[in-house]
Amino acid sequence: MIKYDLVIIGGGPSGMMAAIAAKENGVKDILIIDREIELGGMLINCIHSGFTSKYIEGDLTAPEYIQSLVDKLIEYEIEYKTSTDVISLHTNKTIVAVNEEGILEISSRAIILAMGCRERPLGYKNILSHRCSGIITSLSTLKLINRTGIMPGKEVLVLGSGDPALFATRSLVLEGAKIKGIIETTEGLSAINEEVKTFIKDFNIPVMLKSRVTNVFGKGRVEGVNIGLLDENNKVIPNSKSYISCDTLVLSIYLHPENTLALKAGIDIDSESSKMILKDNMETSIDGIFACGTVVKGYEQINKIEMESELIGKYIA
Repeated sequence: MIKYDLVIIGGGPSGMMAAIAAKENGVKDILIIDREIELGGMLINCIHSGFTSKYIEGDLTAPEYIQSLVDKLIEYEIEYKTSTDVISLHTNKTIVAVNEEGILEISSRAIILAMGCRERPLGYKNILSHRCSGIITSLSTLKLINRTGIMPGKEVLVLGSGDPALFATRSLVLEGAKIKGIIETTEGLSAINEEVKTFIKDFNIPVMLKSRVTNVFGKGRVEGVNIGLLDENNKVIPNSKSYISCDTLVLSIYLHPENTLALKAGIDIDSESSKMILKDNMETSIDGIFACGTVVKGYEQINKIEMESELIGKYIA
């Protein structure tokens, strides 16, 4: 059994910031565990700028921001294990994880859950039932373009207008794709990031509000869709359908808290939101197990995640 003062499950910005804050406030033996091959969470799929770090001056890109946190982990000699899956979490604050080294049994004085979110397409039943290629989520689009250099399509229709969808739209535009439009069921863009919303406006990307895809056409690959206008009850208005040709549909997905471990451990989960029920100090229903980052609230701006993660790191210390 390997013993630590603090174990953090999840190596995204929230997990790293919590580890750094805890170390700065006197916690000695800290371990970060992440299942990906490198630290950074969802941001490893992004290359856009607009980040700031207390450790580096100036406007940073996502990779630069992540590296500033990793550099601080190295400076503070905070241990981290990547490509490591946590397979069980117990109420006595013990963890069983597995990687190429084998099975690891770990105990800790405190544990922070910072697993982030996972993609969960909602509201696309009529689209996901189609077997043709060219249907992809926004985060998968970012990963393909920014990490592998692969373009998912040439003529793209984006469904939804959250931040991940608009970031994917921007990456597609900058790599030469033609955006046939952004389809949004509400009366306005739902993205939080103002910079990317400005990009959409400056590049004259068509935005179709109060609209919905009603049918997908194509054999083998997407060839086009029907778009219908919505009334005040979000029902498709009769005879309002129009056809748009495209070879790719990018779905703006719902980010669902990655709480599988929490459920297995018996941590209280809100039945409606599927989010962990936390005390004021970010502690779960199990003493000594805390949570921070997007696993708590879903998608959130990075500066708010930083503040909460620093606070929880200080509290544990």
